[in-house]
Amino acid sequence: TVEALEVTDEAAVEKLAAKYKDTAIDVLINNAGVANRYESATRAPTLEAFRNVFDTNVFAPLKVAIAFSESLGKSASPKLVGISSVLGSISQGGGGYLSYRASKAALNAAYHALAADWKELGRPVTVLSIHPGWVQTDMGGAQAPLTVQTSVDGIKSVIDKASFADTGRFLDYQGKELPW
Repeated sequence: TVEALEVTDEAAVEKLAAKYKDTAIDVLINNAGVANRYESATRAPTLEAFRNVFDTNVFAPLKVAIAFSESLGKSASPKLVGISSVLGSISQGGGGYLSYRASKAALNAAYHALAADWKELGRPVTVLSIHPGWVQTDMGGAQAPLTVQTSVDGIKSVIDKASFADTGRFLDYQGKELPW
């Protein structure tokens, strides 16, 4: 089932989680994301713009994950996926997209920590951060080398192959490990 959700609306997240509280969710994908295109070292985002990116790219996926944890726990092989970006890799970092890069690094850190916490609590949820590649979307632009279908097919394959042994990993749409 695909559900539309304003992920920065905490009441809406709680309402949708309540709707599915008695339902086993096998795969939950947090795919919402925003970026401020025109940021640079000489043109920083406003505090409001920076918060908007973090609200959507970090806080919302964490809120959704925790709100739906009970439903994930009802699955025999639950998987939680945060759509991230290689731009969130500190070791492969570069310039530009300041708040976007920072938010994806924060999402990766949050999901990595969530994976460790849930593992320690005995909750066998496979938690992954996945970079979809540079995709021909509104954000990626027409010059991006990947079609949406290629990226989606790759992500689906990575999710299908993932097991609890993979929890906490940062992968690309082809299953390649990405550096933090």
